[in-house]
Amino acid sequence: MTKHPTIPRLQTRVCSLLLLLSCAATTPSLHRLAVATPPELVLSQPLTLRWVYGADRTTNFTPATDGKSIYLPLADGTLVALNAADGKLLWKSEAGGNFSAAPAVDERALYVATEYPGGEKDAVRGTLRALSKDTGITLWLRTLQAPLRGSLAAGPGALSAGAANGGVHAFDKRTGITIWANIYGDEFDGQP
Repeated sequence: MTKHPTIPRLQTRVCSLLLLLSCAATTPSLHRLAVATPPELVLSQPLTLRWVYGADRTTNFTPATDGKSIYLPLADGTLVALNAADGKLLWKSEAGGNFSAAPAVDERALYVATEYPGGEKDAVRGTLRALSKDTGITLWLRTLQAPLRGSLAAGPGALSAGAANGGVHAFDKRTGITIWANIYGDEFDGQP
């Protein structure tokens, strides 16, 4: 009969634990370590509804926020800007197609990606545009061979996104010009 190699180790650990507990029971300083009082349980306050914006054409895309405003993409290609404090409509803008990715926002602009039918059968093209956070007016527009998918990621100087044709792109946030692009075999449908 062969002995299992972990049994002696397990017995040693159990004996060590029992020894520690017996010492803790008789030594006041170790007793405090062994029998620590659990931290006080603090529950969050109940959540309260502050405001509601009624829209029957919502999408599954996560809205973007800069803390002061919430930018909500709707299913019909409309983008609304709401005051984060009270939910009041600040502006509404047509995006020029259906949204293909969740918007992104930074200190300067709001970035949205849309898709529209291409010239060929079953072809879908995309756009990327920067909008003024204050007015919703287009600052720049970039047309793309394929729509961007998932979420847009705004970095310090570039906006990154994956595309339906397997492309991963980085765009200059000030101009929309492509900084770099890589094409992979499969399409993207998530946050880069």
